[in-house]
Amino acid sequence: MSFPRGKIGALHFVVAITALLSAAGVFVVVMKTGPPPAPVMVHLSYNFSVHNPSNQAIRNASIQVGCPASETAFQQRLHIRSDHSYQVIPRDPQGFATEDALLFEWEIFPPFATKIVTIRSALNLWETPRKPAQRDLSTYLQPEPFIESDHPRIIAQAAVLAAPKPLQTIENIFDWVSKQIDDIGYVRQARGALYAIDHQQGDCTEFACLFVALCRASAIPARVVGGFVCPRNTVLDLGDYHNWAEFFHKGRWHVADPQRRRLMREQQTYVAFDHWHAAGKAHDKPLVAVIAGDPLVIRASRQ
Repeated sequence: MSFPRGKIGALHFVVAITALLSAAGVFVVVMKTGPPPAPVMVHLSYNFSVHNPSNQAIRNASIQVGCPASETAFQQRLHIRSDHSYQVIPRDPQGFATEDALLFEWEIFPPFATKIVTIRSALNLWETPRKPAQRDLSTYLQPEPFIESDHPRIIAQAAVLAAPKPLQTIENIFDWVSKQIDDIGYVRQARGALYAIDHQQGDCTEFACLFVALCRASAIPARVVGGFVCPRNTVLDLGDYHNWAEFFHKGRWHVADPQRRRLMREQQTYVAFDHWHAAGKAHDKPLVAVIAGDPLVIRASRQ
């Protein structure tokens, strides 16, 4: 193998410096560089039934369904498909979802009819977060419903957990929330950070909201994310919908799941459907919602 003359000179210089440092007793570590780790492709599917319990046909019925986010620090949606026709609805801060959603419409939904809707998606997932294009982090430092980062009790606890370095502060917050809050299982109604710190209990929503609120009170950008934990190809159980947190550190978003006690671990298993911040407020809407067509009934299923 031959090298250009300039590269040969550079190699000689590096070798000479390495030899001098070694002679002086300095341990030299040679860092290998290369392409970032390749993503893992995961195939997900989920399904539900739409039922008309009445003896009357329903005209212009429609439902809106959440789906994996198209692009995050950890994921890239490759495709999404269904056995029923649909439209992809772009982000709508005033609407049902803060990420893409799927809109299913039927001109006529027959009486007593049931339709099974299956959605399939393929994603690339990364363990190491990618750098985001967005740089304005001010949204992730502000208080909002369920994330009361400006409340005196939140501010006081954040001060107790503060450390000289941001990552140490994050670790302190994570450890405190993980150990201090009792997991009482799923609760339908979101209660948020202030409830969690006052009552020392909650479900995944309260764990995530309190972690985010304490980070924001410590001037660390953070947000709540909703979706599913998927270690492999799977058929999702919509009842397993989960909330966790992400914080921004050294130019990248990182996963923090204080309920499951995972800090920057197994990040490629977290599939985001929804970022609470995009609507400017937390929401408590179902993953599948009837937009028009009362009295349609939605039932989640798993095959």
